[in-house]
Amino acid sequence: MSKDLLTQFNLFECPSGNYNTVVAGKSGIGKTKYIEKSIDKIMLENGSVFIFDIGGSFKRICQKYNGLYIDVNKDFKVNPFLLIDAEESEIHSLAYLVNLMSGIGNFSEILVESVIKVIKDYQGNASLSRVYAELTHTELINPIYNKYNPLLTELIKSIEPYIHNFHTDSLIDGIDLTKPLPNIIVFDFDSLKTNPKLMSIMQKTLLFIVSQLFKHHISRATKKICVINEFYDFHEYNPTEINYDLFMDVSRWARLTNGAIVTVTQSISDFYKRNCLSYLYNSDYKILFQHKDPEEICSVKEEGLLSWFWMTYVHLHPQKASNSNGNAWLVELMKDINFSRDKYSEALVLGRGHCNKYVFEYIM
Repeated sequence: MSKDLLTQFNLFECPSGNYNTVVAGKSGIGKTKYIEKSIDKIMLENGSVFIFDIGGSFKRICQKYNGLYIDVNKDFKVNPFLLIDAEESEIHSLAYLVNLMSGIGNFSEILVESVIKVIKDYQGNASLSRVYAELTHTELINPIYNKYNPLLTELIKSIEPYIHNFHTDSLIDGIDLTKPLPNIIVFDFDSLKTNPKLMSIMQKTLLFIVSQLFKHHISRATKKICVINEFYDFHEYNPTEINYDLFMDVSRWARLTNGAIVTVTQSISDFYKRNCLSYLYNSDYKILFQHKDPEEICSVKEEGLLSWFWMTYVHLHPQKASNSNGNAWLVELMKDINFSRDKYSEALVLGRGHCNKYVFEYIM
């Protein structure tokens, strides 16, 4: 197992072309410093960086590159309907976002149909308020819908409070797409920590919007990343009954556009606790710093916990696959990850079929 400098690792050299990455490790272990070093490298190539932050960890690097720092608060406005090309998955992603506002859990075809109609009828000028009006119109002229879909009225009432946040002529309030985007944009969600539902809705909406910027606005040749810091906090509101998974589409759009979604959290088990396995399974690289409790990953009784890691284990140790436990193998590797405060952290980097240990030095 190699032990090179972690700063020499380049996620944009992933053989599969899937640059989506998970970074996990306990608090204070060096995750933010590592992300900052990665951003420095992307900035040298005139890349594009978006960061979803809680706690102000990336304010300094935003200032370093004269980036745009945005306070996402209760009055923050977006319009995710403006930059899509009516691809089926984009329509479903938008319908999912609207459905998330309700928390009802019934992914209604009426909702999908209403989103499609609004996008087609109001090309370049669609909005949540128009979807709301279309749903209300459907309810009025087709009362039979309420008999067979009693959730329609509840859906209409539940999305009404969010029209304020989704009523703007701009994709993102304060950003003019007719001008070049700043190389780095940080969305600070601190103001919404007391409103986990709105924070989750806004985070997922902005993730969708960033993926659309990757797809429609930023050159494919440009290296681009979207960092989701403090992943666990962003998903406090994540109703399991709403089973459409936005990240499946977002990760695919990132792969197709030379982009990467980098998800940062304190433990691999966070993805299971928050019912967000797609973040884990759609990221080809896992960068694992020291965990507070490595054995915690074996306590989650999901189907073959960390089956992705099991496949890596089988590839590396085919002769042991029949009588060894991939989870135990991972735990032992993670127990061997060292850390010396203010000096260095070791990190395990797992990709499809390979596993290497790196050293991240704080002083370079």
